[in-house]
Amino acid sequence: MSVKEMEILGHRSIDWDYSFEEFVCPPKVEENALILSVKDKSSAVFQKKENRGQEVQKRVLLQNSATAQEVLKALDEAWTACQQHTLVRQTSGRFINQFSN
Repeated sequence: MSVKEMEILGHRSIDWDYSFEEFVCPPKVEENALILSVKDKSSAVFQKKENRGQEVQKRVLLQNSATAQEVLKALDEAWTACQQHTLVRQTSGRFINQFSN
């Protein structure tokens, strides 16, 4: 998932992206906000080892709760398709390895 928001004169800039592997738990909706719990990718130089990869919540504010539910459904469908693709790739790899020996 990639989010980019810019406001030139107000100097507001939000730019981040996360793959499904970086999601800590499934996304959820609270009113008109999509809540993503992801691994922290901050590049703090002096961050302790035990604090790296901690969970961070990202909030994506949308027009209304119906839109947030639609985005949640689309994310769920994309996640399912990604998992199915991974399973097919693993099965194909096993099949090729089994019959190439």
